[in-house]
Amino acid sequence: MLSNEIHTILIFVLLPLCSAAIATIPIKRTTIRFKFDDWQLYNEHVGTFQQPEPFTASIDLSWSDTFVPSVECMKDPTTAQYCRGQKKYDSSLSSTYQPNKTATQIMYEGLSTSGRLSRDVLKIGDLDIRDQQFEEATFWRSMYSNAAPLDSALGLARFQSRTPASNASTKSALRNMLDQKILSRPVFSLRLPRRDNKSGELALGYNSSGTQAQNAVTVPLIEATPPEDLSQLSYYISSGYIVRLDSVTIQSFPGNIRKHSTYRAVFTNSFSYISLPATLLAEIQTHLHPNLGMGDQLADLDCLMRDELPNIVFSFSKDAVIVLTPWNYLTEVQDIDKGKRCVLPFAYLPQAEEEWVVLGSAFMEGVHGVFDLEKGEVSLLRLDD
Repeated sequence: MLSNEIHTILIFVLLPLCSAAIATIPIKRTTIRFKFDDWQLYNEHVGTFQQPEPFTASIDLSWSDTFVPSVECMKDPTTAQYCRGQKKYDSSLSSTYQPNKTATQIMYEGLSTSGRLSRDVLKIGDLDIRDQQFEEATFWRSMYSNAAPLDSALGLARFQSRTPASNASTKSALRNMLDQKILSRPVFSLRLPRRDNKSGELALGYNSSGTQAQNAVTVPLIEATPPEDLSQLSYYISSGYIVRLDSVTIQSFPGNIRKHSTYRAVFTNSFSYISLPATLLAEIQTHLHPNLGMGDQLADLDCLMRDELPNIVFSFSKDAVIVLTPWNYLTEVQDIDKGKRCVLPFAYLPQAEEEWVVLGSAFMEGVHGVFDLEKGEVSLLRLDD
């Protein structure tokens, strides 16, 4: 691991193209880098909604609450410097604004906000979500030296996520779309770019044609009660994108990786890595490469090593297998000093039962996923290298 650790935030800027009860949103990735004492990697996938200019909103599978900066954030001189560069919501310009005034606080991806609950129409392209409850943030503080790269979050949580850093407890934008039957079908697909010069796509209300290929695999969603604690793992589980996972192995590995009876896996793009139970993580990590070991978790590697690393096999069932190559699972970033680097994605989130696998952005960037909430299933198609 680098002695000078790097905190990387991946930002995806979207412009919506919409028609009737569907929306197609192209995604472009930009990398912003900060240096901190601890290694962390955040993947933020951002879209837009309008009032009257587009807000930039993080697209988040695990998040529920919607929030926007209020014009009132400029009244406080201590926060005006953080709020000045953001798009701001002005309720006096809206004929559909409904005040609530319940006090709220939210912490999200480098942002700390507080304000009050309000309701209005949330517009995403041509999709109008009525009575969307959101935090109108009158206090806005940011870790960024300039304007924050996002104004809000577009929550795609299947259920109300258990968010310890928020007391707003509002329905996700997706949940409201489903309840109001806005979408042509209760389905969305997500394809995230793996590099800054690539594009991705969020499709609301339909399956993108590429995910209907013959070699796509389909896995049923299952129910699971998140632990009572307010841990990071509990937060991801509460959003509801959970499936069974038979095994995680190294392809063509001559030895045997001991197999748990079965794992439960959760899909999220809030988490940058792939979290494995401790024993499985140790076995995967120590057999990836002769020059790598447990001390190289989240290592920053020369991207030339991609050809030396093995494929990782995720077996959801006998007939549902995803094989990710190093070109799929390594996260490519630009280091100021070293140029192009690749981040090894395997990490560990503490858990009591040692049965959970978190398939974060490192996995999601390697597949095109379709989340069919009518059928209760997820279809996955591995993207080409």
